[in-house]
Amino acid sequence: MRMADKTAVLVKGVSELGQAAAEELLKEGAAAVILVDEEKKAGLAEALTGKYPQRVFFVAADTGDILEMEKAARQIEDTFGKMDALINLQDEQSTGGCMEISEEEWSRVLKANLSELYYSAHSFLPGMKKRRGGRVVILTSMAGRCAGDYDIAYGAAKTGAMGFTRGLAMEVREYGITVNSIAAGDLRDASVKNAVVHAILYLASDEAPWTTGDCMDVNGGAFMQN
Repeated sequence: MRMADKTAVLVKGVSELGQAAAEELLKEGAAAVILVDEEKKAGLAEALTGKYPQRVFFVAADTGDILEMEKAARQIEDTFGKMDALINLQDEQSTGGCMEISEEEWSRVLKANLSELYYSAHSFLPGMKKRRGGRVVILTSMAGRCAGDYDIAYGAAKTGAMGFTRGLAMEVREYGITVNSIAAGDLRDASVKNAVVHAILYLASDEAPWTTGDCMDVNGGAFMQN
């Protein structure tokens, strides 16, 4: 199995995409640690623990609070002794352009989609660096690639996530850690969501040791780079 004996941490793993990604990682032998607000835990726990009772774990943490993320990282390190893959699934959207969106909403969307990447990396990377290895996978969006019917804060945050991916990849490459992102198409499309799940699995596994600083487009050809 592609993720046997590995521990994968999913940030924002309570979404439909998060649940699908967790299940695929579990099928491939991983232990899946899902950071979750307590009130959202029940349904997800019921869906996954029945199938994988020994390999699904939930850690309560506010992903928008760096102190809670650092606490969660320590808890996971103490429990599992390692963390092989950090999978960031932040995907908070809004509505409106520059003249419509409020400052409060702008800040909320950028914090959720961009600042939280820093919080998780700052918290979990020390353990990866110590062990000299690991995978970081970041969900971004086609909205960060091209203009379309996207709100301005979401597009700006997702473009920023791509820059964060490249910068972090350069920073940790000497430690054997890879950092990649996935520019997803419309995740309401089941076929797109399924393809993104398999991209996550590939980038989180040992199959991609020479892929880092990359943004993989998974959109069915809706956007193509030169």
